[in-house]
Amino acid sequence: MLESKKISFFSAVLINTNIVIGSAFFLGAPTISQQAGFTAPLAWFVCAVLLLPLVLIFSNFAYKYPEAGGIYVYSEHELGRFWGYLGAWLYFIGTTAGNAMVLRAFASYLYELAWVKSPLSAIGISQLSLELSLIIFFAWLSMRNVQIFERAQVLFSGLKIIPFLVLIIGAVVLFSPTQLSQATVFTTGSMFSVMSTVLFAFIGIEACSAIIDKIENSKQRGFKVILASFAVIAAVYAIAQLLIVGIQGQSTANPFLAILPQIVSNQAVAGFGNQIIYTSILFSFLGGFYGMFYVNSWNLFAIAKQGSIAGYSFWQRLNVQEAPWASIILQTALLAAMLIFGRDSSLLIVMGDLGVLLAYSLTAIAFMRIKPGLLGSAGIAAVTILGGFLLQEVFGLGWAATLPFWVMFTLGLIMYRRRIVA
Repeated sequence: MLESKKISFFSAVLINTNIVIGSAFFLGAPTISQQAGFTAPLAWFVCAVLLLPLVLIFSNFAYKYPEAGGIYVYSEHELGRFWGYLGAWLYFIGTTAGNAMVLRAFASYLYELAWVKSPLSAIGISQLSLELSLIIFFAWLSMRNVQIFERAQVLFSGLKIIPFLVLIIGAVVLFSPTQLSQATVFTTGSMFSVMSTVLFAFIGIEACSAIIDKIENSKQRGFKVILASFAVIAAVYAIAQLLIVGIQGQSTANPFLAILPQIVSNQAVAGFGNQIIYTSILFSFLGGFYGMFYVNSWNLFAIAKQGSIAGYSFWQRLNVQEAPWASIILQTALLAAMLIFGRDSSLLIVMGDLGVLLAYSLTAIAFMRIKPGLLGSAGIAAVTILGGFLLQEVFGLGWAATLPFWVMFTLGLIMYRRRIVA
């Protein structure tokens, strides 16, 4: 019997927000400022507006189907088993690629610390070995119960607040309209050139739909969680980017580490404070990774529960903690493969965006089946526009760079199990 304790509304919003806000913003914000100038905050707003119809579609589906599985459930109910499976698999590829990028960023940052790199190098542990070790650790952690997951997300969210608080304090002292007015290097399409990076930072906006059955009063609150967390995410991104440009213009320096040395006269204190900020940013990476890793295991579980994947009876097995341990193992193996064979971070970003956008398109089409009208059309239009931005990135990398994505896609087709009619 499933455990009776549920996640509160506040915790669910916190979890969904924590999954999304993290490494993609901390790593991408300075580059976005440099490329887009004073329009950098607008890039987040434009992407949020484009995603809003999709968020509304997900919230409608969450109200109609308050059960575990998210994208799989929505497409399966309205388009059939194959399309439900395909949408869920595409989403799984995309979010797993995004998670691989997050873990790599964490390991890379951690490995840059001399007190970490020296002992690890001395005993022959490379960055890749560190990444694989972290996957195993979080696989074990995901096999614990949902209450441990909830507490961990609260902890990670608390740490994540630190760099944003520093940014707010820095803005009070350092923010200057002059910086905004001088950040005018702007060529045609420069704002749109960063949209693939911006979109990547929004991956997971509906992640809680995969575990919506674990939210208290999911029928009434599930869709509100999706809307509330999206509003928080979009506001944090746009406001934080505005503050960054207003503080340091188009500089590519890490804004979260550049503030204290400018406002604290004692450099030793500033250095110690930056160590705390650096550590909190690092752990924010882990918070997002752990959240999506946990949710994705339940996405696979939902596929297996419907008998849509080869070996379905095995992949839907639960342990005594009511965690889908077999699905966790499968996700661990695929994530490790992405880290081993996809060493190009740009490739992982493209894979993440491509998989999620294709899954979103199927969800929008599914919504059109039950409720034809403006919202469904807007969702399809949004996916098309965002897909156009992504194609610019693909053209830049070359089509061959997407080969790993299509290999994973083909693997999913091979694993699809057609129902045997008695």
